Amino acid sequence: MLETKEVKSSNAPVSDVEEHKVANAPVSDVEEHKADRPWQGTLLFVLNIIFLIGIVLSTLSAFLVGVLGTWAYADIDPRLGTVSGLFFLSLLSALIPFSILEIFVTIGLFKGKKWAIITMLVFSGLSLIGLFFTFNLFSFVILALFLYLEVTCLVHPFYKSKKI
Repeated sequence: MLETKEVKSSNAPVSDVEEHKVANAPVSDVEEHKADRPWQGTLLFVLNIIFLIGIVLSTLSAFLVGVLGTWAYADIDPRLGTVSGLFFLSLLSALIPFSILEIFVTIGLFKGKKWAIITMLVFSGLSLIGLFFTFNLFSFVILALFLYLEVTCLVHPFYKSKKI
C-alpha cells in the first residue's frame, strides 16, 4: 500500500507516486499547456448555428412550397404543376447536400477542428467572388465579419496545433 502525506496548501492526501510524477516531469510538459479556444472561434460557432438553422428552415420551406405549389398549380394547368415541382426539386437537390455539409462543419467547429475553419474560409472566399456581382452591402459586412473570424482562428495557437 502506498504511503500518503499531507500537502501544506490543501488538506487532501497525496501519494508518493503522484508527487514523484510531478517532480520528475520534463520541463516542456509542465510549461506546455493547451491553448484555450479563442472567443472568435466561439462566435464563429454561434453564428454558424444560426446559419445552420436558417438553411434547415429554408430547405423545409422549399420542400413545403414545392409540394403545395405542385398541388395548387396542378389544378390550374398540369404542366405548370410539373414545372413548379421540378424547380423546387432542383432547389432541394442543392440545399440538402449543403445542409448536410453545414452540419458536419458545425460539429467540426464545436470540436475545434482546423479543417472546419478551412472549409468555412473556402466557402467565404467563394461567396466573396459572388458578392462582386450583387453589390449587396449588408452581405459584404457579414462576410467580412466571417472572414475576420476565420483568419483570426487560423492563426490562433488553439487551431495551429491541430492537424488538418
